[in-house]
Amino acid sequence: GRFGTERVHAKDPDGNAIDTSRYPGSCVWLNVYDLGESATMQRTNAVSKMFGAGVYHAGVEVFSSEWSYGFTDEPGTGVHKCRPRCAYGHTYRATVKMGFTKLDETRVSKLINALSAEWSGLD
Repeated sequence: GRFGTERVHAKDPDGNAIDTSRYPGSCVWLNVYDLGESATMQRTNAVSKMFGAGVYHAGVEVFSSEWSYGFTDEPGTGVHKCRPRCAYGHTYRATVKMGFTKLDETRVSKLINALSAEWSGLD
């Protein structure tokens, strides 16, 4: 399943496979999802995409982890970590290479921890 040992392979917006393992961990990827998991939303985004529109969720992948922000019903951070391309409650669509970070993995982790304290899930 989505949260087991299976890996969800990256693909570009045209559906072509991307071998992210060929890039260093400092490569930053944007993983795009259809909002939610319904077939209706997937169809809506497929049609809306032709017009440059749609309803999406996105996560930023760096150093083999994916980070995103979302609403929560309880106090605490809205910043969430997941396995790349496996955001809970959303349907993976595509991956876009954004470039490379100059920060090492420890500094990225510290930055995300600092941002997590500032970005409440209730906002």
